Amino acid sequence: MRKQSWRFLLLPAIAAVLTAQGITPSDDAYHYKYWQNTPGLSVYTEWWYFNLYDAQQNLQTVLVYFVTNPADIGTIGLAPMLSVAYTPQGIDTNVDLYATEAFSAAYDKADVQLSGNLLHAVDANTYHLTGASLNGKMSWDLIYTRDGESFQGFNAAALGKQPWERMSWLAYMPRAHVTGQLTVNGKVSTVDTYGYHDHNWGEWIPKDVLWNWAQYSQPGLWFDIYDIIGSTGGNAHVHVSGQTYEFTSSQYQLMHTRWAYDSANHLYYPVETQFTADNGAARFAVTMNVLATDPLSFGFPYPVPEFIIYEQTTNYSGQVSVVDAAGNWQTAAAFQGQGFKEYTAERQ
Repeated sequence: MRKQSWRFLLLPAIAAVLTAQGITPSDDAYHYKYWQNTPGLSVYTEWWYFNLYDAQQNLQTVLVYFVTNPADIGTIGLAPMLSVAYTPQGIDTNVDLYATEAFSAAYDKADVQLSGNLLHAVDANTYHLTGASLNGKMSWDLIYTRDGESFQGFNAAALGKQPWERMSWLAYMPRAHVTGQLTVNGKVSTVDTYGYHDHNWGEWIPKDVLWNWAQYSQPGLWFDIYDIIGSTGGNAHVHVSGQTYEFTSSQYQLMHTRWAYDSANHLYYPVETQFTADNGAARFAVTMNVLATDPLSFGFPYPVPEFIIYEQTTNYSGQVSVVDAAGNWQTAAAFQGQGFKEYTAERQ
């Protein structure tokens, strides 16, 4: 794969070091050693998730550097590399399964190696991603430059049915400037667009922690929603006009208003969702209409039980209102654009 020019490192945004909530590069690094002597090490899971959305080229991508059960406790662990491209020709999905020996990561910053797939934290704001799918259909050489303040959504939160089931979620780049090259089925695309990066880690049984997740950004505005299905552990963050507002699960309502049927997995999944939130200082309302859906899994045949992540490109429309100094509600922003969302379910 041709190496990308390092001119991308000279982007103006590199100068600003964003450390909201005291978040440092080590928070986005590997966490496994801090979870030793815990009851659920055999289901310990950690991933670094990235996406990009290039509306001009109608090109969207998801990349996930992933490891589960890193020490092969009780059973064989796995280190999957997920790469998905949504193009006008369709969706190209690659779930490449490596042994845990192919995975390594640093504890001081987000330096990750998964066989020949690399994630390198050049500095606190700049990440360089390279890699390729095993079938050769997809490869990437991308620079992510942080363009939004990081926030810790969950910190070892008890979200599962067992007291030891805990998950952490860090939105390290709620908005990012993404440049570089992406190759899908032999077509090379040069991108200069926006994207997102978050990081999850902890110990949980997949069927115990199902979620709705949504993410959107535009200059000056971004939001993230992480709703844990059947739990009070969800939250949402909205950033507008230089201010970030948080909504707990008791302050929002999420309702799926249209569904589609996945005949391969015998599951229903949402294709339209309404979300409203009010924390007294800000109000947030958004309608989500799904554009394309890709069911991600390890590929076990039906009816073997399987955890399915419905990765969806989505059209968002909505508005954010805030209370002004006089105590009156004012519209801070109205928005319409495209982003990503997820819905998870277990195939019984």
